[in-house]
Amino acid sequence: MPGRQITLIALLGIGSTGALAATPVDLDLYVGAYPWEEVTTAGGRHLPPLLTLKTVRAAIRAAAPAGTDVVRRALDPDGPRTPVYRLKDRIHSWGCETHNCGANNWVVILAPDASAAEICHQDAGQVFWYGNGTGREMPEGFACPDKPDEPEAAAN
Repeated sequence: MPGRQITLIALLGIGSTGALAATPVDLDLYVGAYPWEEVTTAGGRHLPPLLTLKTVRAAIRAAAPAGTDVVRRALDPDGPRTPVYRLKDRIHSWGCETHNCGANNWVVILAPDASAAEICHQDAGQVFWYGNGTGREMPEGFACPDKPDEPEAAAN
């Protein structure tokens, strides 16, 4: 019987793209790429777009209460985006609503292993911060983190 178990495990491993897609990925490999573009590493490894990774999508969904509009927007491929960047110890992805960036924009902030996410959402002058499935409105004058002007600053 042990031979059958090994065969079964091997077949499951070959045929299960879901298990392979959930394999942890170093999100630093996506820095400099847009969140919806494929990445080729220095070693020639091809990676799917950041926002298609199951672990990333799950972290984003878990950040805000179910049905929160910003989760849908953050995972939607439409709309302007900046390249992914690192700020301190987190990976950031900024996006906004097409033709309405000033009033409706967000930053997805990911742990480097995609184990957790937070979302800062600016919506018509109000700012909301989401994490661990909850959200709160931020005080007046609070702004979501923005992409640094200098690429070198993003590496720190």
